[in-house]
Amino acid sequence: MNQKTLKGVAKAALFLCDEGGVLMNTVEPIRDMDLVLDVADYLKSNNERNFVLFMFGIYTGLRISDILKFRIRDVKGKDAVYIREKKTGKEKRFPINDELKPIIENYIAQGRNLLIAGEPRRQEQMNAIIAPLGLAFLPGLLVQESKDYPADLILSKATHAAAGLTRSFYRMAYYNYCITMPSAVGIEQVADKGFNLTPLLTSDSTDSWNELETTNFIEDTARINPAIGEIEKANITMAYLTRQVNGKEQRIIVLGDADCIGNGELSRQRDGINASNFSVITESFRLLSYDEFPVDTSRKRTSDDKVYLGEKAGVWIKILFMGGLPGILTILSLALWWKRRKK
Repeated sequence: MNQKTLKGVAKAALFLCDEGGVLMNTVEPIRDMDLVLDVADYLKSNNERNFVLFMFGIYTGLRISDILKFRIRDVKGKDAVYIREKKTGKEKRFPINDELKPIIENYIAQGRNLLIAGEPRRQEQMNAIIAPLGLAFLPGLLVQESKDYPADLILSKATHAAAGLTRSFYRMAYYNYCITMPSAVGIEQVADKGFNLTPLLTSDSTDSWNELETTNFIEDTARINPAIGEIEKANITMAYLTRQVNGKEQRIIVLGDADCIGNGELSRQRDGINASNFSVITESFRLLSYDEFPVDTSRKRTSDDKVYLGEKAGVWIKILFMGGLPGILTILSLALWWKRRKK
């Protein structure tokens, strides 16, 4: 089969994985095993990501809309995945066979770009995943003293390093915007694994710490306890890792909270808080796609944007606007009045 035909079959196969296809009333599966292997070989040589998605669908029978929901922690080192199917709403167990496991592990080890989001009470499971990155999620959860909101609502701010990476982070830092994170965990570097670490977001350096005791912030009040290691300081809530792998820069973003990019936080407004949570999504895409997406439509500021007036020019402008223009309007008004009076 030629490359053009095989490319078309590959695209159709990926499309038909999504909701069973919508181009025809009856969808027939690909029964020719040689054709399936040809598609897999083509995708592996042209697009590693699509190859992994295709093989995941082949070995599990899942729709692409269900596969795209998986995170690294859902599949790495696991014998099965559990999902709630989008079409049926039922939770099912899908085993990951021995042939699919090395495909997933190899994709992660090849230096692909990743975004990993942590959550409180999942540090033990998540730390096993980010340990090869030299990072760890702190135990407990971050808190920030507030008179109006629960203590576990963290207002993360862009760092100076982040402001130097993208314009959106720069605007966040300049206008003092924040990222609202309900129930976030701190991130720390525990080992050198060859990555360059750049903190993108941090919690406040004052009135904020990693809480190890309090869990109910509605009925109880969080109080800092230095005796057990609670220290008032800024903690990393969004980390950016880079390294060179096979002549290409690998980029990995680690978030201390997944809810900050969920629909709930993106659409929520709080009095007195200028949130810019959507910037986390756009700037993550920008960094992970090497500035290819989203397209930057902003214009460069003009270099000639200031007007300098001397003392004499100021006097003439004052005469023009306070005497000249009013005088001209008065003369025109009198002329119009005289013309109408003669009629």
